[in-house]
Amino acid sequence: MIFGIDYQAAVPAERSGIGTYIFNLVYALSRMDEENEYSLLVPSINKSLKEISRNFRFTGKKNPIRFIKRFDSFHGPDFKLIPVRADKKIVTIHDLASRVDGDFMSEEFRTLTRSKIEKSIDKADVIVTVSKTIKHQLEEYYPSVRGKIRVVYHGIGEEIRQSTEPSLEFDKLKKYKVTTPYILFVGNIETRKNIVTLLKAFQSFLQKEKTSHQLVLVGKPGWGYERIMKHVNDSACRDRIHFVGWTSSDDISVLYSNADLFVYPSWYEGFGFPLLEAMKCGVPVIASDIPTHREIGGDAAIFVPPSDVESFAQKFSLLLSDVQLRTDLVKAGKSRSELFTWKKTAQAMLDIYKG
Repeated sequence: MIFGIDYQAAVPAERSGIGTYIFNLVYALSRMDEENEYSLLVPSINKSLKEISRNFRFTGKKNPIRFIKRFDSFHGPDFKLIPVRADKKIVTIHDLASRVDGDFMSEEFRTLTRSKIEKSIDKADVIVTVSKTIKHQLEEYYPSVRGKIRVVYHGIGEEIRQSTEPSLEFDKLKKYKVTTPYILFVGNIETRKNIVTLLKAFQSFLQKEKTSHQLVLVGKPGWGYERIMKHVNDSACRDRIHFVGWTSSDDISVLYSNADLFVYPSWYEGFGFPLLEAMKCGVPVIASDIPTHREIGGDAAIFVPPSDVESFAQKFSLLLSDVQLRTDLVKAGKSRSELFTWKKTAQAMLDIYKG
């Protein structure tokens, strides 16, 4: 059989959540499927694209093969379906941030994203959501999709692992000018991630506790970055807030592993990779109490209402002082993270492609 996958979001080296999803899905498929042929659609063929395996071939966007060849299944893993000839069309919907209330994107981008989703789910034979929460939201907003949805969770990459090499850890932390102890956040620096609440909670925590903790934020700028930075610059604890920017998987594992705790205060998520990545690296997790976090995190995190600054601050103090609670959360988190693998994700998607 011949399968096509839109690989465009996975091409940049500095991948965000969707790019990471596509890259890891394709890599996992290449390790388990030597029987079928895959065409990976990219903007253009260049030397930076390294061959994945003999049956996975890159197809440039301008190459007429995408219009001539008919696929048995074609997968649009980034909210949209491009115009191809396929017996079965599959689209992955990661979230419905363009439909829910919140300052998550520009109105122009909200309209474009909503239109893209609506056109794609109308054309799709199968719609994949990355959590049950998004499945239920999709059915609420678009009742006609009932019966077409399959839930396929993301995995956590093998490259994300608890670091146990002290000399390497020291070099990596020094590289990013990070000193211990610190509280960690990983994700785009944008309003949807509720960064301002995190900053206020950290300031409240410092006012109540005699501690040398830093707040370390890892991620690229996103929607509302300038407003977030204005709040940082006006903060009384500005010198304790450290921005790292984007990091590689190897480096992020070290940053996770050396954190005293991980905080993920998002207003809204479709899945939330960092939640499980922190758990896999042996870090206790505090997350906003939203449906997706409850679904993905299970009993392996402490949940706080996303708008409750003082509750976040109190949970910082609690987790940093209660050794038994930290131990229990770390143990539960490691067990929880083991449930999510790219092998499972790839097998579920392969069943959909072939079915």
